[in-house]
Amino acid sequence: MVLVRRDERGYRALSGKALGPNGEASRDVLDDVLGGTVRLPAKLTEAAEDGLVPLDGWRDHPWLRYSRALTLDESDTARLGDYVLRYDRLLGLVVDGPRR
Repeated sequence: MVLVRRDERGYRALSGKALGPNGEASRDVLDDVLGGTVRLPAKLTEAAEDGLVPLDGWRDHPWLRYSRALTLDESDTARLGDYVLRYDRLLGLVVDGPRR
């Protein structure tokens, strides 16, 4: 799974570099996008398979077309199933929950 941010300006890699309007990753930002690759805990596998897909701009990209995107909001959080996930620069991906 690959973490990306979405804000009022569009999609961004975790490094802050801008992606295309549909998440397209040029050669200049590909390493930054791939740097956002994380492993999910096993308990979230089913929710990820059901709820996460590649960004539209990744569908024809040879390295990203099978990568599922977890889109973080401006506060670096996202919901996946009953869980709230947040990205922390020191800790990485932190799973809070489940929330009901």
